[in-house]
Formats: sequence, structure tokens, C-alpha cells
Amino acid sequence: MGNFEILDHTADIAMRISGTDAADFFHAAFDGFCEITEINSAVLSDNEITHNIALDGADNEELLVRFLNELIRMIQENMTAPVKLLNLEVGNKTLKCDVIAKTIEKLPDGYAEIKAATYHMLKIEHSDDRLIATCILDV
Repeated sequence: MGNFEILDHTADIAMRISGTDAADFFHAAFDGFCEITEINSAVLSDNEITHNIALDGADNEELLVRFLNELIRMIQENMTAPVKLLNLEVGNKTLKCDVIAKTIEKLPDGYAEIKAATYHMLKIEHSDDRLIATCILDV
């Protein structure tokens, strides 16, 4: 099962993501993003909205950045909180999934506004049968 670890960083927030395969890795990235933003502590409506995401990228690093930036856009532009990741498919240079979201009625007190996921020092590596990367988020 994938996991994540929040790392201290001077001006930004970083998270180390790992997973047993690409799908597990992207699920861990989703969980880490939700933890960093504390979006699950927001006051949310009961209605659920499904966002279909389909991304292309040159590699998994680009897919990761684009995926996280889609989650950021959901919060910043749509005022919807991603709460569940479903039907995730990661192929050769593609990512498709459904994100279940709820309308944000009030952001949590600890909400960390994230401007963008960055490519700074981003490299997904294979180590001990796991995919591992440190992703820096611009706040």
C-alpha cells in the first residue's frame, strides 16, 4: 500500500510519495495532497460532484505535476474539495480517474493554500520494488 510523508521545506511544502506501482503511487499522492491542504477538515456540502480527469504527459513526473495541479484547480477555481479517488488508470504517458468532490462551504482554519505543484528536483525513482518521489508544492 502506498504512503506519504510531509517534509519541511524552506519556502514550500514537500511530500515524499511512494507506492508499489503507478496506481498506488498516484493514490498516495492524492492522500498526501488532501492531508497537506487539510481539505478533509473543511465544512463541505452533502452533494457529490464527479470530476473526470484525463491527462497526457511525457512521463510520470509530468503526469504527477498535472494531476496535483488539477486537484489545486478544483479547490481554487471551483471551490470543491476532492474527497475520493476512483477508477484510476495509469498507462504509458496517460492518467485517467474520477475524483469525487464536495462543494466547500468553509475552508478549514489550517488550510494551506497551494499555488502549484512544481518540477523542482522531481524524479520518480524505483527503489526496493517501489516508486518513490519527493514533490515540492509552491505555497
